[in-house]
Amino acid sequence: GRQKLNKAKAEAALDRLARKLGLDVIQTAMGAFKIVNSHMADLVRKVSIERGYDPRHFVLFSFGGAGPTHCPFFGRELGVKSVYIPNYSSVFSALGMLTGGIVHSLQMSYPARFPLSEEGIGNINRIYRRMKDSLSEQFTREGIDAGKVTFSSYAYMKYRLQATELPVLLGDTEIRPDNQEAIVKVFEEKYAGVYGKDTGYPEAGIEILKYRMDGFFDTPVPQIARELSKAPPDPSLALKGKRRAYFETPGDFLETPVYDSLKLRYGHVLKGPVIVERMGDTVVLPPDTVGYVDEYLNIKIEL
Repeated sequence: GRQKLNKAKAEAALDRLARKLGLDVIQTAMGAFKIVNSHMADLVRKVSIERGYDPRHFVLFSFGGAGPTHCPFFGRELGVKSVYIPNYSSVFSALGMLTGGIVHSLQMSYPARFPLSEEGIGNINRIYRRMKDSLSEQFTREGIDAGKVTFSSYAYMKYRLQATELPVLLGDTEIRPDNQEAIVKVFEEKYAGVYGKDTGYPEAGIEILKYRMDGFFDTPVPQIARELSKAPPDPSLALKGKRRAYFETPGDFLETPVYDSLKLRYGHVLKGPVIVERMGDTVVLPPDTVGYVDEYLNIKIEL
């Protein structure tokens, strides 16, 4: 069952650390909160700035149980203009897993060098057929009609004397004497795309090390409920009450409205500071932010 946070015990747990640091309990808690936010901001920078993307050009998409509490704070640190929080934030990963389709893969090795011999071509095609039969049986055991499964075949190719191979998507599972050159050309184009123009070494020869087949079954995606009529901006019908919350600025506790997410409607406008209590998470809007509830009951926070 759900348990309420015991404020007195939480303060007691922080008190020992606070005394060591020479701070009061509130400053210590806020310090821990800020460290967590800075760590999250650094992780976002790692997957954005280090890849050549400026976070200030993007909306911060937040999900997970803790994300909606922290994202408006580290979003400001990143310089993003807004944060988007799905209504199903706390189960977003699970929702994606259940609606993302089912994929099974098989790999088999059989080194071969181009140009492929007639025997080599026959062996490779038997490998693909064997993998397809095995994948079809697996889907059938899981109650899925194999006739509705999409199969994709890959050959892992490289220049000889190299250690790393590249997966090349084949147009069909059958390799023939008359499509060998086309397969080699696809590999060379992919190699140039990954490593740069004229970086290939065709004089060394080209070889295949292994083969992969993926079977993909596209699962039905449920329709997420959408509100058609827009409510007035005033969210007072969803107000649960008010409680004092600490936001550091202006340096004291603020009387903060607390809203019940189940009563929020499309069109409601939330002016920070605001707390929104939801089934699996808590959305916190700091002072000087505004949240807008969209037709899917997601919340977009303008920072």
